[in-house]
Amino acid sequence: MLLKLSEVHRQTGVDVDALKMLIEDNVLVRGVERGRAGHVYLRADCLPTYQSLLGLLRKQLLHELRTAQKHMRRVEQEVEAVRNDLDLAVEDPDAPLGHDLLTLRARSHDPRDSSLASALSGLEFSAWAVRRYQDAVRRTEGLAHFQVD
Repeated sequence: MLLKLSEVHRQTGVDVDALKMLIEDNVLVRGVERGRAGHVYLRADCLPTYQSLLGLLRKQLLHELRTAQKHMRRVEQEVEAVRNDLDLAVEDPDAPLGHDLLTLRARSHDPRDSSLASALSGLEFSAWAVRRYQDAVRRTEGLAHFQVD
């Protein structure tokens, strides 16, 4: 038997948005099936518990926090590269400007490309993921009285 996410919510207490996030991010995969119209269902025989779903949310939050740390380190590297270019330009204003200063605003999805704008964009995206999962964990913990386990 397949359960709609609203039914999973009623049985576990975890809201539909949190369930969708876990499924979209491939964190919750066991028992997930898609209908012909693309709707997501969970098989009743694979229904996760409140505690297991909360554990998945917390695990993904930690993953997103670590990813944000990596993005922050990249931002710091890019800032340092721009700082170095500026220092060199101050020493010799007639010399060509450095690559990092010239590409400061360039955006690229290639992680090998360097630009402060790309690094900040990655950090912004990562910070948004952290916020989404932290909100989901808080909402789910707020329903702790609901536990069916």
